[in-house]
Amino acid sequence: MKRKKTKNKNNKLFLKYRYLVAELKDAEEVFDEAKVLFIAAANKYIGNNSEGVIKDNSTLAKDIVLFDKKEKKKDDICPSKNDDIDHNMKSLYKKIAIVTHPDKHNDSYSDNEKKRLVGLYNRANNAVSEKNLFDLLDIASELHIDIPELTDKQVKTLEKTCVKVKEDINVLFKTYPWIWFHEDDENIKLKYLKEYLIRTDVIKK
Repeated sequence: MKRKKTKNKNNKLFLKYRYLVAELKDAEEVFDEAKVLFIAAANKYIGNNSEGVIKDNSTLAKDIVLFDKKEKKKDDICPSKNDDIDHNMKSLYKKIAIVTHPDKHNDSYSDNEKKRLVGLYNRANNAVSEKNLFDLLDIASELHIDIPELTDKQVKTLEKTCVKVKEDINVLFKTYPWIWFHEDDENIKLKYLKEYLIRTDVIKK
């Protein structure tokens, strides 16, 4: 019974990690849209001929701590590499390969399904080669393959990764473009816009 509870807990932890990664991806897409509109609004406010014109590569942050996700490395945003690819993970790879290897494809599969499976097979190979534990787990989850019981080290790494991804999401939520983009009151939007321009010394207070 204890082993079953542990397995369920590990599954929930991984699903939490997977959800957070998806949430971060969605937030980044919204941020990119918000950033373009925010820059356009800022340039319109200060005038396109101003020496303080904001470029597309400018950093846009809620506080003085500047943030630009495009300067972050993938491993900083989602640190998923782990040297603890143990026997269970190798066994998991074999289960993935049985389903995804081109020689194992059913003749009834559509071309799109075969292409998807080949993509997952290549991802799994890369995951093992790079010792990327969480990518391997993600592939298994997509294929509805049971996730094996994780070691204590793997659980701790996954917990830390969840915290890190959540922190990256919260950083996005605190940026000027994000707050400005989600504000409905035009007066408050203008207030945030001017506040940013003043704090970055584009305009004088």
